[in-house]
Amino acid sequence: MFLKLTSQCIQRFQVNVSRYWLDEIIAQVMRRREREVAIGGKVFAVLRDPLLERELIIPGLNIVTNAGDVYYAQLGAGEAVTNNFATGGLRLGDDNTAPTKGDNDVTAFLAGTGHAIDATYPKTDDDDGDNGDAGTDVVSYRYSYTTAQGNAADIIEGAIVNNIVTPTVALTHFLFAAAFGKTSSDTLKVFVNHTMNGV
Repeated sequence: MFLKLTSQCIQRFQVNVSRYWLDEIIAQVMRRREREVAIGGKVFAVLRDPLLERELIIPGLNIVTNAGDVYYAQLGAGEAVTNNFATGGLRLGDDNTAPTKGDNDVTAFLAGTGHAIDATYPKTDDDDGDNGDAGTDVVSYRYSYTTAQGNAADIIEGAIVNNIVTPTVALTHFLFAAAFGKTSSDTLKVFVNHTMNGV
């Protein structure tokens, strides 16, 4: 996978490879499914073991749901939002069923992985150095787990929802490129980036 050692050279190389790989996955999905699947942006997890000084970067495919489309339309019009995803949170799961526009949550929630959004997020032009997909027209969401939070095996999906305990709608549902586990030795940051491309 994308095991990153402390060398800056190795880290730079592997970040670039992971982004290239994600771009290739997106291109292949779009070629195969054409208009069936909408790619709402990029998502990736940064899993770190501070004691072993190693890092794993896991990219993923991200789809904005129907409720997410309405959310962004209401924000763009300066209207009150029906569902406030900025005050909701992230839920992680272990089912790799492909996300759809009608999804309201992860397919199979992993207990203990619900997490509130980090303070000051969502934001554009994210200044977190780990977020290489940030930009002035990109809305970034970040969720940071300490070593004591979100420990689970086989994490492969996630969803930003309106309520991390009893969600009724989701802004986005995504799959990581591969399943991974988080232990009490690891910290985890999940970035979800939505690029605003006018058509």
